[in-house]
Amino acid sequence: MATIALRHVTKRYHHTPSVDDISLDIAQGELVAFVGPSGCGKTTTLRMIAGLTDVTSGSILFDGRDVSDLPTYRRNTGIVFQGYALFPHMTVAENVAFGLQMRRVRGTAMAERVNDALAMVRLEDYAHRLPREMSGGQQQRVALARAIAIKPDALLLDEPLSALDAKLRQEVRDEIRRLQRSLGLTTVFVTHDQEEAVSIADRIVVMNAGKIEQVGSPQEVYEKPATRFVAQFIGLSNFLSGEVEAPGRFRIRGGGLLTYGDGKVNGGRQDLIVRPEKIELGAKPDQGLNHLEGVIDSVTYLGPLTEVRVRLASGEKLVAHRQNRRLGELETFQPGQPTTIAWAPEAGFVL
Repeated sequence: MATIALRHVTKRYHHTPSVDDISLDIAQGELVAFVGPSGCGKTTTLRMIAGLTDVTSGSILFDGRDVSDLPTYRRNTGIVFQGYALFPHMTVAENVAFGLQMRRVRGTAMAERVNDALAMVRLEDYAHRLPREMSGGQQQRVALARAIAIKPDALLLDEPLSALDAKLRQEVRDEIRRLQRSLGLTTVFVTHDQEEAVSIADRIVVMNAGKIEQVGSPQEVYEKPATRFVAQFIGLSNFLSGEVEAPGRFRIRGGGLLTYGDGKVNGGRQDLIVRPEKIELGAKPDQGLNHLEGVIDSVTYLGPLTEVRVRLASGEKLVAHRQNRRLGELETFQPGQPTTIAWAPEAGFVL
């Protein structure tokens, strides 16, 4: 399996950058997820790694070897697309064998690799079926088997789960992660779904407007976002306007004084950010916690949790998530009801 390195990679269309001077190292056997809104450059980046899109400037290296000018078939990458891209007139086995035939693998060797690949995705009993005789999740697993049958140096996945329903997405996602780990595949996974990226990746690359906003583990990106964009895109965040009076001390717009865990930010106008699951509703005043009063604006039942929006005296609204551990707890929160909210200082951070 290969390491992948991007060095000042840029792609322009009519002088407009789609990907703008990005650099990144992907370790052997690592699964890196590129995530961001539509048009941010994540799919273009994957296509440049695959050789499907030319690089305007910069270089792409596999194991230190510059492959920027090599065609796709000389890069030995397995590619899985959103739309499966299976040949409808070929059986499952014939679809999986296609890449091997292009590499002039024949006879017993080809049959063994097809069988091995189908066994890895648990479809060995479906070898003689046509794609139309299978579910969407099964078809995507066939596409995955075709990609790994060629023993690629890197596996490239372009929105591979977006065409599936929620239950199938989770099943195929787990299948991809299991295979990637068992085979030690260097993998690039492109998705617009931030929850998908957090659940599957060793590291996440958050892109916006052709640039990399942050690279880090799922926990790092979620708990310590580097920019406001990352805080808004990865998960749900509450933003309180105010000013840093001293390291670790934050005066909100309504006048209240809050404390936060990371005191490195200089003074001036800032935003204090706290995640909804960090907020405790109905908490009694505690000297160790930040504490605010407000009025419940709305209550939304979301199955495993309840989302409560609280309006502060300043007019700002904070969202709190409460786990539904006991039946009937939802009834304790009603719109228009006064309440208190609290969170630990280390749960908040300032950007």
